Amino acid sequence: MALVISSASARAEEMQLLNQIIDRHQRMHQQVSPAIVAVEARHAKRDKERERDGAKFYGTGVVVSADGLVLTSSTVVPNAARFVSVYFTDGRVMDARVVAVDEATESCVLQAIVPATDARKTFTFVELADSSKVNVGELAYTGGNPFHTITRDGQVAWSIGTISGSYSITSADEQSRYKGPVLETDAAVNPGSDGGPLIDSNGRLLGILSLCFCESRWLGTAIPVHLIQKNLEPLRAMTLVDSRAATKSFMADDALTVKYEHDGGAAAARSVPDAMRIVSRPAAKAIVKLHIKRTPTGRENTSERKTSLARRLRQRPQGVVSGVVFEADGHILTSAFNVDGDVISIDSELSDGSLYPARLLGRDMGLDIAVLKIDLPKGYILPVIPLAVDPKLQIGRFVTVLGSSEEGAAPTQTGGIVSALARLDGCAVQTDALINYGNCGGPVIDLRGRLIGIAAFVRTHQDWSQQNSGVGFFTQSDKILSCLADLKAGRDIKAPVGAFLGVKAAEGSVDVKGVKLERIVPESAAANAKLLPGDIIVCLDGMDTHSWPSLVRALKAHKPGDTIEITFQRGSVTSTAKTVLTVRIEGQ
Repeated sequence: MALVISSASARAEEMQLLNQIIDRHQRMHQQVSPAIVAVEARHAKRDKERERDGAKFYGTGVVVSADGLVLTSSTVVPNAARFVSVYFTDGRVMDARVVAVDEATESCVLQAIVPATDARKTFTFVELADSSKVNVGELAYTGGNPFHTITRDGQVAWSIGTISGSYSITSADEQSRYKGPVLETDAAVNPGSDGGPLIDSNGRLLGILSLCFCESRWLGTAIPVHLIQKNLEPLRAMTLVDSRAATKSFMADDALTVKYEHDGGAAAARSVPDAMRIVSRPAAKAIVKLHIKRTPTGRENTSERKTSLARRLRQRPQGVVSGVVFEADGHILTSAFNVDGDVISIDSELSDGSLYPARLLGRDMGLDIAVLKIDLPKGYILPVIPLAVDPKLQIGRFVTVLGSSEEGAAPTQTGGIVSALARLDGCAVQTDALINYGNCGGPVIDLRGRLIGIAAFVRTHQDWSQQNSGVGFFTQSDKILSCLADLKAGRDIKAPVGAFLGVKAAEGSVDVKGVKLERIVPESAAANAKLLPGDIIVCLDGMDTHSWPSLVRALKAHKPGDTIEITFQRGSVTSTAKTVLTVRIEGQ
């Protein structure tokens, strides 16, 4: 149901709620930022005469005690580093010494050394949260020093998101060797953020941001602070506080005070993440981890760490993918992308950990969905979530995408909104919820807890489909229902073949009434029509093409093999040409 503001009082209440949320986020930033520092480490002292540094590392740290203990990552302060400096947002710079290092959690404790001339002997610091009790879907913040934001501008790079996953991984990053449990977040994490804090909704430290990541997810991760505290002696005497508990301010006397649980803004700020987490519980029980075995390609023998990150981003990783049980007799929905190629076998791992072989029944390549079937023991009660008959999709609606993690019982969860309808020739809905190899095939849930779609259209070769780009797609439930009978009957449905003209529009030509061409695909319909870069298409078969979307709409009215007439401008001359539309060839 659409939101309707029926009175001035209703509008005032909504504005009050929004102001509470904004105020809460601002106060979190104001309180926590003074405790976040830039960390620089060098092998040798700076050569001031020649303005040269020794080998230098940089990242982020967070102050965790009033006497200046700084927690960071050992990737920021490696063993060979002899000289360490910490930079505060107020402009202070202090030397620091390494107090303790734990390679198992890639963590490091520094002691900031207060200059004798500095009258302030205590530090603003953050409490340690009991990260073992945090739930996937809870509100979270990240703070860091990417691109030297603290050292250059005196500002912490601050981002708001959620705890999007909790699982165990072996790091896929060549700079990290971490192996163990992580907290994943969909808040921003960039190079230079490592060593920085993952903060809970009350401003307490949940974990230290890491360079490690999972190749099926490609999202930021943090090493949970309860593991770090256990392994680092200087932190063992510190109390781990329940992240939702109310307590006095953890900051110095001159800092602002957060009222924690009793603050209306805290509840408001957590309202959407908490609501999505609660309504998604039935769907979470119906998620299936799909273990898919394929014929080896030879790439498995190459060293993964020697392959560039950019190239690996475009390679389907080995590991589990996602599906969801939508009928109690054992029918499972997933993405067709997950089960394409030379598949040898599919095993489905249910939420209770039981493993059953699955049969591929049918696929719709245009909608990028597939139906699988598992046979269950008699009397087995299978958690299911049915497809919504009418998803009532509108731009701006909140959605969450659930998925499987490599090693961990809790499903992953990324949230966002519906950002566009009828994308990809009407086959997909666009969302800014992050979608990747791991949650592709997983359920998309709305604020009412309904299964409104399946995460899909992740590809290895197309820029628009790269995971976590902020442009993700899902297949809506009513379209799935329309072809479900065929898929359950074992039929494959091919993707519709669209007509291909073979042109690329020039960027930035907003003042042109028509579609200005930047590139013509060789041997395409446009090339056969003798079109050239710089030409402006103004009409196609009598339909005005004042913009790229209007040209696409005009082409959708045709099929390959149709003869069309193109009206175009070349300089001051308007001409027409006839050509026969073709189909796109792979690589064009």
